Amino acid sequence: MKKRLLCMLLCVVLVAGLAMPAFAEGEGETRSGFIIGGEFYSYTAPVSGDGWSYDGNYKITFSGISLGTPDYPYANNTSFQFCNPPRDLTVVLADGTSSSFNGFDTMYRIGKASVDAAKITFEGSGTLTCHQFVIGPVEMNGANINSTYFACGDMILNGGSLTTTRLTIQGDYDLNSGSILVEGGDYRYESCLRINMDYVDDGDAVVSLFKDKYGQPHQLVCTTYDWGDAYTVLDSKGENSTYASWSSGDAPAPAADAIAYASTQFVSVDGEPVEFQMYALKDENGNPTNYVKARDVAYILNGTEAQFNVSWDGSANLIAGESYAANGSEMSTPFSGDREYQAAASATNVNGEPAELEAIMLFDDNGGGYTYYKLRDLGAALGFNVGWSAELGAYIETDKPYEG
Repeated sequence: MKKRLLCMLLCVVLVAGLAMPAFAEGEGETRSGFIIGGEFYSYTAPVSGDGWSYDGNYKITFSGISLGTPDYPYANNTSFQFCNPPRDLTVVLADGTSSSFNGFDTMYRIGKASVDAAKITFEGSGTLTCHQFVIGPVEMNGANINSTYFACGDMILNGGSLTTTRLTIQGDYDLNSGSILVEGGDYRYESCLRINMDYVDDGDAVVSLFKDKYGQPHQLVCTTYDWGDAYTVLDSKGENSTYASWSSGDAPAPAADAIAYASTQFVSVDGEPVEFQMYALKDENGNPTNYVKARDVAYILNGTEAQFNVSWDGSANLIAGESYAANGSEMSTPFSGDREYQAAASATNVNGEPAELEAIMLFDDNGGGYTYYKLRDLGAALGFNVGWSAELGAYIETDKPYEG
């Protein structure tokens, strides 16, 4: 659904608590390039550093750079800026990695800009965590972004997740798949969701897409002042909203305080026990359902008749019969114990076709996301047998088709 939303950046900055931009001519950035950790680099030459690389053609990859300082989010030389970009840019968040900055901005000669700026496309399955985003048009294709404040121009959401404490969206608004969660801030004076636009009817339609903590649509209230109209987003009970979520129909919104329970299990693979670091969800009666990383299963089954490969291009791609290309994340996780989880927002394709596989995403302490599937679902989709017996417990037979 596409809705036209128009917002003034100054209101975003003042209300959301972002740093005040410079609007006077010459007070912004005059160079053309990007700034990372206080160092300036030109758009014209490839360059790389610890946890990042730039290809010289308007694509930068983050693969674990960590400049964020949560206890002091305004520290010097801890931010990233695109400066006067002459064309659209791509940011790749490398699969299985978590990167962080204190700020992520698009800077022009007039200052930080989120309207009429170059478009930034976020790709990959990694996670980017920042205290504040003030950027232009955004397209998210499976990436995961965590922030305290998030303000952008146009937004296109094609999978992935955005988690923030305060959200301001302006410009064209096109949500197709994925999830957005807004919670965890100080909402004594205003709601967690802020949308400014030129038409009240458009605002009502967009706001109603976001569910409040009661599971009901938000409402938009317009107040007219001498200087113009102001719009306030309230929950279904007419109060400042403390929780807002949106998701596509095939990606349930993240549940607040949802817990996945650590559930390390031995699975018999062709008669040999293998230990998997699984996580379990419990139903209302406490009965567990276990989830496992697809990469762990692919790693163990590689070289058997049931081998399959795993790749990422904004969606998870599982290819039966193809040898597995390891990336170093297999059979280990950077966390332990029970973890909060979200329903995985990105699509899963099996042999090039969309597959209805239920998946959850767990996050490490830096916000990096890891996707888990039901083992039986993987067997059914990829053609190997998964079962359970009193003698073996859970087992995989790589030379037999799935029997259900």
